[in-house]
Amino acid sequence: MPASRVFGDRIDSRTGLRRWLVPTSLRWTRLAAPLLLLQAAVPGVPRAVPVQPLRLVMVDVEGGAAMLLVTPQGRSVLIDAGWPSGFRGADPSQSSATRIMAATRALGVNRIDYLIVTHYHLDHVGGVADLLARIPVGTVIDHGPNRELPAAGAAPGPNDAAALYARYEGAIAAHPHRIVKPGERVVTGSLVIDIVAADRAVLVRKGRSGAGCADARLADQGNGGEENPRAIGIVAHFGAVRIVSLADVTADVEWGCSAQRTGSAGPIC
Repeated sequence: MPASRVFGDRIDSRTGLRRWLVPTSLRWTRLAAPLLLLQAAVPGVPRAVPVQPLRLVMVDVEGGAAMLLVTPQGRSVLIDAGWPSGFRGADPSQSSATRIMAATRALGVNRIDYLIVTHYHLDHVGGVADLLARIPVGTVIDHGPNRELPAAGAAPGPNDAAALYARYEGAIAAHPHRIVKPGERVVTGSLVIDIVAADRAVLVRKGRSGAGCADARLADQGNGGEENPRAIGIVAHFGAVRIVSLADVTADVEWGCSAQRTGSAGPIC
């Protein structure tokens, strides 16, 4: 597979340090991390180092989103599925589903245990139907009904969130389906995923607001469509490592996830 298409993360079992890797032909080389990774530093408390690595792959779906996580036990979680095949005349052989399948093969995955659909925009939910036709998928997780509706009296366009959501509901009808709220948790193998934002709500914890959190201007920055602030945001835990992925949540929701608590970011740590 092309080196630019798939890249991932491993944790060195001796040092606990993360190594970002990219396949070039049959070799793996290091790459700088594109995600926010947080690691606790508590004086006097050694960091737990998992014996086997968590494998994390970010799939290049040309501006959309698709992240695959595979635990040492072989359990898999995919967050978002990118674009639909053939969108805007794109080569179907380079579709989001094709690229995701390349990642699953590279990691020896023949089933996706959890598919988390963060929100119903074309570059996140568009590839779901294509993917479901190509690999077994267990539970599908989302934030609940679409919230981005057309203007009163107007019919949604084929790529509007309302139309995409209707097609998505049909595609996942035969699959176990779970709607999540902030504070809920998904546990699979040695990976724990905390839901910190969903449907415009955030995980609330005690503590003072971080710098800028009370800035009234945040509400006026625009959101690119109501489904963006409704997106699911997660913090994944693996040993001492935390991985933050907030999809397309907007600044006002993101700041709500970052209240200061004992000197570190609140719900996102």
